[in-house]
Amino acid sequence: MVQINFDAQQYVPLEERGAVPAGWYNVAMDKSEAKPTKDGSGMYLECQFVVLDGLHKGARFWTRLNIRNSSPQAVEIAYRELSSIAHACGVMQVQDSTQLHNIPIKVKVKIRKAEGYDDQNEITAYKPASHPVETVGASPFGGAGQAGGFQPPSGSPAQPPQQATQQWQPPQQAQQPWQQAQQAQQQAQQPPMQQQPAWQQQPPQQAINGPQVQQQQAQPPMQQPPMAAGGAGGIPPWLQNNG
Repeated sequence: MVQINFDAQQYVPLEERGAVPAGWYNVAMDKSEAKPTKDGSGMYLECQFVVLDGLHKGARFWTRLNIRNSSPQAVEIAYRELSSIAHACGVMQVQDSTQLHNIPIKVKVKIRKAEGYDDQNEITAYKPASHPVETVGASPFGGAGQAGGFQPPSGSPAQPPQQATQQWQPPQQAQQPWQQAQQAQQQAQQPPMQQQPAWQQQPPQQAINGPQVQQQQAQPPMQQPPMAAGGAGGIPPWLQNNG
């Protein structure tokens, strides 16, 4: 007996799962185990892949690689498929299968039917996570692994780029052609400005005042008539009172 102290009410019970629709899925190898063949003469590597996203998240696929078998053809097919997985994971040198665990890749699956058995999925191709294909049940906004699509920022609705919403507007000059024509007509009606003749132009102030100043400076000072010698007080002798 093993005591685990488990409360089943804390978990949602798993429902029966059948084969998922054929197509591409985002997966990762989460388990690998070497098992012996039925006759005990060989060994195969069983790899388990889990779907990472979309409507079928949590679904699992298996593949078995006959890495040791009495049939050389079966071994060659197993190693070629293992090479496909390694290339998809980006790991070229594999010493242990755990090196390929938890690396997101894309796989293509189909539905295999067998009489007396339920439908099962079978992996037919492996590609890197960046391979440009749409995955089954992926988010319409291009969730993990879906090629293309616009991915909005977290917590905001999807909106087209701002540049796409701007409407074209014609240049300002093209919107008002009548103003340009009116301005050109007004300029054509105005007579050209004529230059005033030289004889009508007023000479500089310095040229007018200059000769007058020189003329005033050239005039001699006004002289008083000489006084008669010996006159009393400067009075002419014929006007002096001799009495």
